Amino acid sequence: MIRYAIIADDLSGSSDTAVTLSNFGYKSIVLNYPEGMKYDLNRFDAVSISTNSREIPQQDARNIIRKVCSYLKILGNTEIYKKIDSTWRGNIGVEIETIMEEYSLQNMIVCSAYPEMGRIIKEGHLYIDNIPLNETAIAKDPCFPIKNSYLPHILREQTNLPIELVTHDIVAQGAKILTDYLKKLALKGKSIILVDAVVEEDLETIVSINKKILPPLFFCGSAGLSQALIKMTGQQDQANIPPVLLIVGSVNPQNRAIVDYLVANNIAKEVFLNPVSLLEKDVDKESIRKIVKVLDEGHNLIITTCRTGKDRKEVNKFCQVKGIKGGEGAYIIAQKLQKLVRNIVKECTLSGLIVTGGTTALHVLRGLESVGIEIIEEVETGVPYGKIVGGPYDNMNIITKAGGFGTEQVFARAIQHIKKNYKGRD
Repeated sequence: MIRYAIIADDLSGSSDTAVTLSNFGYKSIVLNYPEGMKYDLNRFDAVSISTNSREIPQQDARNIIRKVCSYLKILGNTEIYKKIDSTWRGNIGVEIETIMEEYSLQNMIVCSAYPEMGRIIKEGHLYIDNIPLNETAIAKDPCFPIKNSYLPHILREQTNLPIELVTHDIVAQGAKILTDYLKKLALKGKSIILVDAVVEEDLETIVSINKKILPPLFFCGSAGLSQALIKMTGQQDQANIPPVLLIVGSVNPQNRAIVDYLVANNIAKEVFLNPVSLLEKDVDKESIRKIVKVLDEGHNLIITTCRTGKDRKEVNKFCQVKGIKGGEGAYIIAQKLQKLVRNIVKECTLSGLIVTGGTTALHVLRGLESVGIEIIEEVETGVPYGKIVGGPYDNMNIITKAGGFGTEQVFARAIQHIKKNYKGRD
């Protein structure tokens, strides 16, 4: 089922929004209008449609948007986001107005700020690297010459709908104050509402408004606002689904970047277990309590045993001193992880497991009294998703990954895939 739909006026805009969805684990596709409208979307979670309407006459753009909206309505209960150029090229007012008409919206919240890329909106004016839009080289674009940095003025040239402006002093007070202010604006009737944003936190505030007490509305903006929206709603989608436990047994350095990506994006928390300690003894009770607490709070959790090359060197040194040969050290650590995972699944409700490293995966399965894995499909090339076969945890979701496989977002996609397929256990 399509969870998200993006309407963008060019292919690059469609793609830079779709990639954010992919980063959070949603299987995404970019479609060109009109040739993509007949493509089967059954295996996707999100679609980003390039209307290719930026440089065409306004009436033609209006007609295309109507057809795209009709197409999206057939997909059912879908979150719609209108992607626009952060420098305000295109038929923005016309396209917003048409979407509002097609979906019977009273308001559209518009914020094209992208502070991470030096693009902010203050008092309704768009600044790029602290320079007003109309004074930048972009303003001299022959197709879209811009003489004014004041965005309400630009919009009024393209639509007859009323334009309201929410300045930064309101946004800076947080989502509740912003919601209350938007509620007052809604009493005036139908309008396009432009909102200031000067820092990344402002985008998070905008997407955190309480839509339940406001008239129907959509968000519209650049990739900056879409990132904040997708991050928030993606976390809400998964809020009531049990967490995923990730065991990173492989020492391949590639896994560090994958783990760092999850932690940096607040998709999962990490607990590091010193590998030398694991060679000497089982995981201590305090560490187990800490792990169980994180999972009970609903957080996805990554257990790692190797952070840097230094950790690998310390293991090798310890093995030499103790006379532990070849791969015996990895085998011992895998046995300790086996006991740990067995204890965790007894204590916590999980939506599934993700395990890297063949030796670690083998021990985890044996510790759960499983005889194997029913392989269903790939999350990415070489990263299979399946169900545990046999034992007390029969039919539990599991994804395995060899150490050197997977993109930086592979665990994010794997978590999303497991949670999407979680059906609970009898």
